[in-house]
Amino acid sequence: MSSSEITPCYALFKLMKQKGGLNYKELASRILSGRPLKDGKSPASKVNDKSWISRFVVHAPMGSLPESYFGNFSTSALWVISGLKSKKAKAMTGQQIIDMLCGEDGQEIERALAFIHQDVALYRNVMTRIQFDNGFSVDERAEMVMVLVLCSACTGDVRRAAMETLSFSKSIHGSSMATPLITPSPERLKNYNPQNAANSVRVGLLRVVDGYVASDPYWLDPLNCPVEIGSLALEAGSINDVEPDVSSIHARFAVDEAGNWFIEGNQSKNGTILIPGTGKEKVIVEPSKSDREGFESHPIQIHAGDEIILGKNTHYVVIEGLER
Repeated sequence: MSSSEITPCYALFKLMKQKGGLNYKELASRILSGRPLKDGKSPASKVNDKSWISRFVVHAPMGSLPESYFGNFSTSALWVISGLKSKKAKAMTGQQIIDMLCGEDGQEIERALAFIHQDVALYRNVMTRIQFDNGFSVDERAEMVMVLVLCSACTGDVRRAAMETLSFSKSIHGSSMATPLITPSPERLKNYNPQNAANSVRVGLLRVVDGYVASDPYWLDPLNCPVEIGSLALEAGSINDVEPDVSSIHARFAVDEAGNWFIEGNQSKNGTILIPGTGKEKVIVEPSKSDREGFESHPIQIHAGDEIILGKNTHYVVIEGLER
């Protein structure tokens, strides 16, 4: 099987077999559902059928693997962790499990997700947040990483997996990695009405790294307004291509009825700065948390040519383009 044909699910089974010591049957028995399918048999009841597991699960083409084949991913993650920790030959610790999933060995799953056009930036962001979140124990972080990996690999849907992981961290361990939401933007930033648009000009963002364009345009969609940007922003149309010091939902973009776009901070830890393309002085969209006493947040209008700096090192340039 060529690298371009490796699905996320196959990459998961391969990783668990080669590095985790769980063979296909052992892994399948921990993640497949016990609910009956149309033939009256459950996927879990077929774990002894090597041919079925190989053809319809491990090597199933992406898009042909129903989510109904799998059990609850949070529960499955705990079962898989238990299996890895109780191996007779070489039991793994929580830190070893994290290193396996987040390190070089786990990158084949990420490459497979990228091949099917999933948001690997969001995948990495959730990984990074879990790895370095001191609010959780090592074993708790191993469980959260496993939820993310299992759900991403089995569904091929990173955004779905990120939501599952955040829900797991809050419901099982009583704490969430996400930044709390703030009150909605002022009433003047209303939902966009296409009938009010005078033309088809779109506003977008280009990621810039060391003075070079480092991304395709991220077009702000007025029909998915407000548009969130942050390391763990999960709503449709969100932008996750950011550095680790950017908060979960760092800022929001909103549009008014005239089609003008605005940015407003979202109680981020490290703040947001706007540098106008006109050469005027920089505008503090939101100061860092340590300097926020007495600051009142309000939307700042953005224009083509403006530069937006999130945290210390995430730079975007505002652009305009024509709708195709």
